[in-house]
Order: sequence, then structure tokens, then C-alpha cells
Amino acid sequence: MDTQVEILQKLGFSQGLLPFKYLGVPLSTKRVSILQYQPLIDKIMHRVQSWTFRFLSYARRAQLIKSVLFSIQVFWSQVFII
Repeated sequence: MDTQVEILQKLGFSQGLLPFKYLGVPLSTKRVSILQYQPLIDKIMHRVQSWTFRFLSYARRAQLIKSVLFSIQVFWSQVFII
């Protein structure tokens, strides 16, 4: 019996394929394509559109958007090889 198959059976794991998502981040062995960035773009658009700006001035809205988008970009830049 193949050693890898034996280990998988004893530990109760199954063999998967790349790419897959771990903690919402797609993992791949290759460079990330533009299509794989689409979830990031959708997430940013959804977050910005869901905010209610009735109580914020224009300057505060701009600062909020800038800081949130920057933090999302920093996180995804650490995860992906750009």
C-alpha cells in the first residue's frame, strides 16, 4: 500500500486539490490570477455600500473608506504573493 494513502486512511483525512479556501483566502501553488481577486473586490464593494453615512461628514466618510480599504489591502497583500 502507498505510504501516503496509508497515512490518510489512518488519520481519517482525504486528499484535496488546489486551489481551495482556508479562512476565506484562496490558497494556490501558482500566482494569483485576476479572477481570484474578484472575491476581494466584491467584499470591498459590499462593505462600502453597506455603510450608512447619515451621521458622518464628507471628510469622515473619506477617512473611513481610506482606512478600511487600506487595512483590507494590507491583509490580502500579506497572504498573496504579488
